[in-house]
Amino acid sequence: MAQKACEEEKAAALILLSSLPPIEGKDARQRELRLLRLKYFPLIFFRRSFCLQERDFRAHWLASVPKDERADIVRRMVPESGHLVNEFFHRSVIVDPERIRCPILAISGADDRVASPASLRETARQLGADIREYPGHGHWIMGENGGEEIVREIHRWLVKELGEEILLAEFSQRQ
Repeated sequence: MAQKACEEEKAAALILLSSLPPIEGKDARQRELRLLRLKYFPLIFFRRSFCLQERDFRAHWLASVPKDERADIVRRMVPESGHLVNEFFHRSVIVDPERIRCPILAISGADDRVASPASLRETARQLGADIREYPGHGHWIMGENGGEEIVREIHRWLVKELGEEILLAEFSQRQ
């Protein structure tokens, strides 16, 4: 959705974090996602809000999160919109890379079981984006150990791409 929004509106920058490609394609993770789609098909078909079973959520979204931190994340889960889940499994948004005129950074965990690094690399290639891939990280990349360093790297990238003045101007407007 962010990619599509950047086609229509002027954005300072776009950061794709463990992002799925806008159109469903073939990649190494597709079989796992097809099995999840089959398991939850009735809920997806009727666009019912639901939570993934804890076992599925832990296995795919939280695979790289330390085990002692997973329970707290799972407790905070809320049902997802059936429309959002349907879009997740049936992506068909056409994005025109030529219309996105801002700098783009794509970030992936090398062990992501939801959005494969290969598909994000391909999306980054199509968009002309910079890409960073983090070994030992999965889909919950910002909540995993070392997430703070990734935030610092994103900040450095933003300063490099946009200039320090733009960041300071944004900060002073919020004060």
